[in-house]
Amino acid sequence: MIADVLWQRGHSRLSGIYVSHADLDHFNAVKYLAERFRISIFRTTPRMHRQLRQAANTMAVGVLWAELDRHQIDVQAVTVGDKWSIGLAGDISVLSPQRGERHESDNEASLVLKLQFGNQRVLLPGDIEEQGVQRLIAREHGGFEIMMLPHHGSQHSLPLQMANWSNPQVAVASTGHSKLPRQVRQIYDAAVARRGGTVYVTSQQGMVSCQIDLDGFTTIVAAVP
Repeated sequence: MIADVLWQRGHSRLSGIYVSHADLDHFNAVKYLAERFRISIFRTTPRMHRQLRQAANTMAVGVLWAELDRHQIDVQAVTVGDKWSIGLAGDISVLSPQRGERHESDNEASLVLKLQFGNQRVLLPGDIEEQGVQRLIAREHGGFEIMMLPHHGSQHSLPLQMANWSNPQVAVASTGHSKLPRQVRQIYDAAVARRGGTVYVTSQQGMVSCQIDLDGFTTIVAAVP
């Protein structure tokens, strides 16, 4: 499905793939994308970078490492302070993890990214939960136009604190569950309402994409097949 969307948009190569952590649901498409597209760089956290290099080939991360090596894709570990340009007016910044931090789990060690185009800011928080959310809020300034809900909208990701800090106009939950936990949905509905926005749940609305330029963004929703 990812490949089909990319082909429809005219892409034959990918400048980079960013993977938050070593949970299968976050990287299982990479093998298939590597077979179909030229991929320049694979970026992830130091924790997952170590897991890739140490994994046995029978493990999922080992299979991923073999594929990255086979296709000669540059694998990089990234941390807070790393930043890359997107085109002429955008950039990607790493908000977490911080170099040398210890984490309670793979989820808490997730790669957290900020995408910025002019004044439009997008938050991609991976699967961070209580520890990761607390560190992120303490370290970074909030305020985003668009955000993915951490850990697919989990109630363990401090939704009230996260919603108040991020102050999103659009919030997207990428999840296979039919609906979000009731409290989580209420919190984010209230947050986006302050800015006249919307909460989207991919299991209900389907693919959600946002077209962003310097003047703002347009949200496009593809119906669930």
